Amino acid sequence: MGSTRLPGKVLKPIAGRPLLWHIVHRLKACHLLEDIAVATSVNDADEAIVEWCNAEGVTVVRGPEDDVLARYARAAEKLDADIIVRVSSDAPFIDAGFVDHLVATLIEQDGDYVMLEDGEPCAHEGVDPFSRRALDRLMMDAAHDPDAREHVTGYFKRHPEFVKTVRARAYPPLAKKGRRLTIDTPDDLAFIEALHARLEASAGEASLSDLLLLLEREPELNMVAAPVGRNPGFGRMSGGLAMIRCDGGGKFGYGHVKRMVALARSLRDREGIGTIFALNGSEDAAAPIRRAGFEVAMLQGASDLETLLDANGPDILLLDAREGPSRPELERLKRG
Repeated sequence: MGSTRLPGKVLKPIAGRPLLWHIVHRLKACHLLEDIAVATSVNDADEAIVEWCNAEGVTVVRGPEDDVLARYARAAEKLDADIIVRVSSDAPFIDAGFVDHLVATLIEQDGDYVMLEDGEPCAHEGVDPFSRRALDRLMMDAAHDPDAREHVTGYFKRHPEFVKTVRARAYPPLAKKGRRLTIDTPDDLAFIEALHARLEASAGEASLSDLLLLLEREPELNMVAAPVGRNPGFGRMSGGLAMIRCDGGGKFGYGHVKRMVALARSLRDREGIGTIFALNGSEDAAAPIRRAGFEVAMLQGASDLETLLDANGPDILLLDAREGPSRPELERLKRG
């Protein structure tokens, strides 16, 4: 409930039902999930979540506000879970078939954490299945790691050898490039409401596939999605535009991305400066950037950064990278 940009967002109505209802409703359609728990904090502001869960008959577990990992451990213990699926509370369009696909892969390969095969496109974000073994090991060996405490499964991505990670094949219905459909701001909420209205869909009726198809057929609807003060597709705001070039994913880990997302949020919220990311690395590192509401361009070649600079004309270029660009390249970019 403590979102700074959209306070109380998990209970904000979408098509007449709270955001949390949409998530729970879609998860109930999963064939391989036996129970659902909402892991919230002991903060007084979250009493409303507890009341909603009790009224809806949904299991609720409470724990430290600054330790999501501890809350997951309590939930797993209460439900005696063998497999846990971490679900983001800001993504109302969970696809039950996709969740089952990942869970089935985890079971078939006796894995501890599952990701899609490298390079596989996927329009779905915000779900991470992992084993109870993996959770127990996190609690034993990484309970004091800030990334594990805050993001839980982010630790597995940064430390791929920590547990047995298995790879799932592409999920055909969603094997395409998606777009950000999470709710983090009032504009996000308005956008999702507009999509429901366009589809004339009641709560819970619109599938992720339906929405993606609609946006392909009517790309002008993306105009509704631009956050306050931001032009569609790019990040310029009243205070100007920053471009952040950073490494992320794979051998780079996720530290660069985490730092730069925090910086981009500060620039946006305090200074009115928009941000576009130029990411050198793997596509999975782009997901948290998009979830935070920022545009991402993946760098494929040496000239890509220069092309992005020419196309967007940022006022500021920020670098947080282990690889390139070299000092001569930076001097050339400055002269350009």
